[in-house]
Amino acid sequence: MMTEHEGYARDDKWGQCEALVARAACHRRDRNLKAALADCNSALQLYPRYPRALFRRALCLLEDQHPTEALAAFEQLLRVDRNWPNLLDWLIRATAQAKRQGSGSSSGGGGAGVFQGEGDAIAENKDYYAVLGVSTDATEAQLKRAYRLMSLKVHPDKAGGSAAAFHQVAEAFETLSDPEKRQLYDDGVDTTKKRKKKEKGPYDSESSESEDEDGNKKKSLREEVERRYFPDHFQFWPFGDPFVNKRRHQQRKKKQAEQEKARKERMKSRANHQPPSHPWWQGHSDWDI
Repeated sequence: MMTEHEGYARDDKWGQCEALVARAACHRRDRNLKAALADCNSALQLYPRYPRALFRRALCLLEDQHPTEALAAFEQLLRVDRNWPNLLDWLIRATAQAKRQGSGSSSGGGGAGVFQGEGDAIAENKDYYAVLGVSTDATEAQLKRAYRLMSLKVHPDKAGGSAAAFHQVAEAFETLSDPEKRQLYDDGVDTTKKRKKKEKGPYDSESSESEDEDGNKKKSLREEVERRYFPDHFQFWPFGDPFVNKRRHQQRKKKQAEQEKARKERMKSRANHQPPSHPWWQGHSDWDI
């Protein structure tokens, strides 16, 4: 026979929902994402519009390598509570990870038969958080501990390890341990491309990948996502931007001035290194020669 206390606990749907969400957080800390997702789904069956359960479910989906489903979950949270803390940042992360996963699926892996077992998956994984096996809000200490463990696990001298996986682990730690690089990575910026640009010489031409046909700077992923989900953050022009042509003209003039300045600097540097026009024997006597 059910006691009064058990009946009250069973009828306390809100308390059950809170307990399930709290247990999901514990499972997530233990990296048991399947159990965390199950608890979040159970909590949402009780209260389908509970924001905390929606957020933790989206978080677990993102860390469980399901960025498209995570993005849909974050969009559901957006419809419930637009003022959820840092919701824009999480939408950007999910969008960036979905793009990386889409581009990474078609990439080669460095040759067939080179990698073995888990090292193959790590070498081809574009999600640096998953490469190190940490959560998306991992601290610096957690990153260092995860890097030591993973670098030992996939070391080329060990069975199942590979040089490509070891390099991927090192690259993931280098990116996530630097706050600036980590922010760029979370915003969907390709940090490897930025590293290549830094290696260019002073007279190398700038890449045209960041400009459109009109010479305008392309929108960053952050701006694209913010305009898509939070259009109220930007000024609205019902008949188009009246100053767009003026800005394009100013950008072209600025670009031409920079190119002209660079050309003059190149000419000046070349003139400073030119050999003297007079013969080397002028100014010397016959005895000196």
